[in-house]
Amino acid sequence: MEIFESGYAAVLVGYIFIFLRDHRLGRVFGADAAIRLFPGSVRIPDVSFISWERLPRDKAPLPDLVPDLAVELLNELNTRKEMERKLNDYLHAGVRLVWYVDPATRSAKVYSAGGVRELTEADDLDGGDVLPGFRLRLADWLAEAERTGPRG
Repeated sequence: MEIFESGYAAVLVGYIFIFLRDHRLGRVFGADAAIRLFPGSVRIPDVSFISWERLPRDKAPLPDLVPDLAVELLNELNTRKEMERKLNDYLHAGVRLVWYVDPATRSAKVYSAGGVRELTEADDLDGGDVLPGFRLRLADWLAEAERTGPRG
């Protein structure tokens, strides 16, 4: 993960963390949280949320678990085939909500059991059944992550 992509992820982790302080639903993790979705499939989402029900009690360094939310930040190095493979792995394993966010086009795709929704920066990401009550305007998140100084 490159430094600016990491910045987007860190800001999103912060927003979700603040939400979780009041809505004790589980834990949010950053891009160094590798997980084994199923044998032979290790994934490292840029951001993930795991509900208390799915969070393992043991502290295995590479746990077998399925996050409730997986977020991938797209960049020019990602191939379409790679991202389709990741999405198929996430959904096949039982990830309930997947956000693919493209900062370059200021857009996102939201995948869930209900299908796919395409968002522009004017739209809100919402947590659906996974993070009920969580809403974040895509433009606000991107602007915060792209800030170049104390005033903007």
